Amino acid sequence: RNCLIADNSAVFWGRGIHCIGDACRPEIVNCTIAQNTTSCELKHFHEEQATVGIYAFDGATPTIVNCIIWGHDDEIFGCTTVYSCNEDQEPEDLEGEGNIHVDPQFVNPLLGDYHLLTTSPCVDAGLGDHPNLPESDLDGEARPSGGGIDMGADEISDSDLDSLPDVWEMRVFGKLDYGPDDDPDADNLSNIEEFALKTNPTSRDTDGDGSDDAFEVAAGTSPLDPLSVFGVVSIEMVPGGTQLKWATVPGRQYRIHFSDDLSSWLLAGYVYTAEGQSLDVLDNTASSAIRRLYRVEVLP
Repeated sequence: RNCLIADNSAVFWGRGIHCIGDACRPEIVNCTIAQNTTSCELKHFHEEQATVGIYAFDGATPTIVNCIIWGHDDEIFGCTTVYSCNEDQEPEDLEGEGNIHVDPQFVNPLLGDYHLLTTSPCVDAGLGDHPNLPESDLDGEARPSGGGIDMGADEISDSDLDSLPDVWEMRVFGKLDYGPDDDPDADNLSNIEEFALKTNPTSRDTDGDGSDDAFEVAAGTSPLDPLSVFGVVSIEMVPGGTQLKWATVPGRQYRIHFSDDLSSWLLAGYVYTAEGQSLDVLDNTASSAIRRLYRVEVLP
C-alpha cells in the first residue's frame, strides 16, 4: 500500500512487481508503478525481456486496486486491475471495473516526481469502499481528501482550491496564503510553474549557479543542476572566420554578440532558430580581428 516503484532497471525480467505461483496472492492497493525499464536490446523479440508493470504467472492472483501503472511495454500481464490507471489494455487482459487509460499527469516524472497534478484524471477516481484502504498517502496526508480517494500513492490535498497541493505549500512557504499565479521570489516563474518544475519559489536561483530559474528554463538548462549552464560549447578559427557552437533547444531563437575590446558589443549575423540540440555558426567578419570575444543571447 502507498508504494512508489519507479525508475528501476534490470537486464532481464524488467518488472515493477513480479508474482509467480498459485501461493502468490498479494494485495496491491494505491501504488504507483511507473517507468521501470530493461537494458536488454532484445526486448522487442523476447516477451520475457520486456518491461511490465505487474507480472503474474503460473497461477499467481494479485488483487490490484486504485493503482497507477504507467510507462512500460505492457502495464499488466496475467492479472486484472480495478479502479486503476493503466497506459494500455491488451486484448488478452481482462478489463476490470472502474479502470481508466489516460495520462495520470505526474508532476515531473523526468525528475522522479510522481505526485499528481491537481488536474489529474486519477483524482477522486479510486474505489472508496475497499476494506484495506490506507488511511494516508506516501506523504502522510489523509485519505480521502476531497470528493473521493485518488488512484496511486499520492492523495491530492488542496484545501484552498488553488491548484497547489497543501503539502507543497506548507513545505516551501509554511502557509497556504500564496496563489498559483503569485511570484514571491520575482524570478518570472509563477508558483504553479515552480511547482511543475520542482524549483524553489522562494529563491530566484534554485541551484545556486548564478542564473535565475526563469533564464535557465528559457535557455534549456536545468534550474536544479548547478553543472547545467548555458554557454558556448566550442569556438575555433577556421578558413573564413570563427566557428561557434552552443547547445540549443529546438525552436528557440538565438543571436550572437561580439566585441574586440569589451568597450562595446555588436551583433554578428542574424537571428538563428535551432532545429536540433546544437547550432554551428560562422562569424565571417572575424578573419582580420586580432582578438574577439563572444556572447550568445537567448531570445524570449
